[in-house]
Amino acid sequence: MKKFFVCSIVAISLMGGIGVPSVALATSNVEINEVEQNKEKEKVTNEFLAMQDQITSVLTIENGHYVYDKETVKSIVNGFNFDELNEKTGISYTTETFYNEAISNIDSTEIVNKRMKRNANRYNRNDYESGWNYGRAWMDTKKTNEEIDRLNSASQAINLGTMPIIALEAAGLGPIGTVIAAGIGIGIVYDTWYFSNVATNLGKKNNGTGTVLEINRFTTQYSCWSQDEYKK
Repeated sequence: MKKFFVCSIVAISLMGGIGVPSVALATSNVEINEVEQNKEKEKVTNEFLAMQDQITSVLTIENGHYVYDKETVKSIVNGFNFDELNEKTGISYTTETFYNEAISNIDSTEIVNKRMKRNANRYNRNDYESGWNYGRAWMDTKKTNEEIDRLNSASQAINLGTMPIIALEAAGLGPIGTVIAAGIGIGIVYDTWYFSNVATNLGKKNNGTGTVLEINRFTTQYSCWSQDEYKK
């Protein structure tokens, strides 16, 4: 997640061997507020992700599906402060809407064991899998470059206002576009910076072994790795 830092600028000048006192430019209240708001947003987002991890920890997998106790999941969800999340991030969830969405995802997710396939084709493979709260795509070097181009194109189109964001799936983003489209449906806002940022970081990880891109279904949080550093 991007971190923001505020610094003061100090100007020092020497005139005729006489030192002129340094002058520090004061940080504006607007800048201070923006930094504090971003810290608060990051904090509550991390708490939201930690709550999702709690849910994952009480799920087991049998015959390709999650097995769980609904009351346990409900208790975890009830313990989270959605009012604060909505206030700090702009995401619109209530305890009930998130619980219903989580249960729907848990019940509909099919878990496929692809370990043997991964071992047979360790790097530069193309694949996709999902869990109740994430979508994860493996892309070889060529597909990574293609995805970077599509992400940059989407970023530019959104910036120019020429492409409705809901059309991203049709724009060629594939399974990841499906995750994003679903996120839009529950109120997540993906802006031009988001797509250009994902494209930039995929480019940094594209070292010749392919990449792995994982997107959270409930936030704009994402992670990417080169395939040779991905350990899961």
